[in-house]
Amino acid sequence: MDEKRTFRRFSMNLPAQYQILDSAEAPFVATILNISPQGLCFHAKDPVEPFQTVVLSIELEGRQVQLKVKVIWSQGSTSTEDSKLGVQIIDPKTMDAKVFMEYYCDKILVFPEDVRKRILIMEAEKDLSDLLVVELANEDYDVLCAIDGEEGYAQYLSLRPDLVILDWELPKLNGREVCQKIRTENGDNHTPVLMLAPEGESEEQTRAEGLGIQKYISKPFDRKILLANIRALLGE
Repeated sequence: MDEKRTFRRFSMNLPAQYQILDSAEAPFVATILNISPQGLCFHAKDPVEPFQTVVLSIELEGRQVQLKVKVIWSQGSTSTEDSKLGVQIIDPKTMDAKVFMEYYCDKILVFPEDVRKRILIMEAEKDLSDLLVVELANEDYDVLCAIDGEEGYAQYLSLRPDLVILDWELPKLNGREVCQKIRTENGDNHTPVLMLAPEGESEEQTRAEGLGIQKYISKPFDRKILLANIRALLGE
C-alpha cells in the first residue's frame, strides 16, 4: 500500500469510561486524547493489557456513545497506572459507531485546515525519546513514540504517521527489521524514514540506504540539523 494516510486525527479532551469486555469490574475513568475514523487514543489511570477488547463509553458533547475497541498499542505502564492507549474500533456498523463518525465529520467541517503532521519515534533510549517528543511537540507536530520495534510497528500500522524516526538498535525488532516490514511486508515506499544510529557505522549507513531509508543521522546529533532534515522530509 503505497499511500499516505488519508484521514485526519483531531486532538480532544473528552471524558470517558472503559471496561474490559465481559469483565465484572466497575468501569474505569479515561480521557480521550484524539480521534480518527479508524480509532482513538486515550489516557488511562488503571491497567489495560495490549490486545484486549474494551468497551469505551464517551461523552460526545452531551451524548454518550459506547464503542467496542481493541487495544493496538500502549505507552507507559500496563501494570500500575498512567497508560496512553491506542485502540481500533471493532464494529463500525453499530449505531453508536455511526454517531461517533458523524461527530468526527463535524470536526472536519469546523476545522478543515487542521492537518498537523504526525511523527512516530521508535527510540530505545528513553531520555532521548523524551527529549525528541518535547522538541517536536514544540514545533507543532503530533508526536507518538515506542521503545521497541514490535510496539513501534504496531503503532505504524494503526496510525499511519507522516514520518518515522527509527533507532537502529531497537529491541525485539531492530531498526533494519522494522524498515523491512514497512517497505516490504506493508508495501509502503512513500512514508519517509529517518534513521538514528551510532556514529562511525559507515557500513550500517550503506545497508540502511539500501532498505529505503531517506536520511541517516549519527548520534549524537545537532538539534537544528535534525529539525532541518525532518522539515525537508515532510516537504515543509
